[in-house]
Amino acid sequence: LPDLTVLRLEGNDHTGTLPATLGSSQKLLRLTVSSNRLYGTLPTSLRRSSMLRRLQVDRNRLVGPLPSWIEVFDNLLSLNMADNRFGGSIPAGLGTLSTLEDVTLENNNFTGSLPSSLCDVESLVVLTADCVDVGCVCCTSCEQK
Repeated sequence: LPDLTVLRLEGNDHTGTLPATLGSSQKLLRLTVSSNRLYGTLPTSLRRSSMLRRLQVDRNRLVGPLPSWIEVFDNLLSLNMADNRFGGSIPAGLGTLSTLEDVTLENNNFTGSLPSSLCDVESLVVLTADCVDVGCVCCTSCEQK
């Protein structure tokens, strides 16, 4: 599906992992797979979809770290990873995405602090995290587990 620009499969009770073939969609602008029963990690091949503007994988059972290659999405407007089982630290590259408007990370297992450079993203309107587990000086909302 090399010409695929939008993939919306939210709320369909899908199970399984995200296919590695998602990376073959280099024109992908929006990936929304919210509210399913997906598990596993974000496929590394997804980084080839560098035009991505919306990545919404919330309310699944996804695991692993927020990948360091997230910084390749330099047009990303919205990142919603809430209500999964992601863990580890938040990569500094997230703070380099100057077009971000909405970042939602709560109800995961992230640790450490959000990159301070994220607070300097002028377009950022919503930033939500588990502030007990993740240090966040500029979150617009702090969720409690």
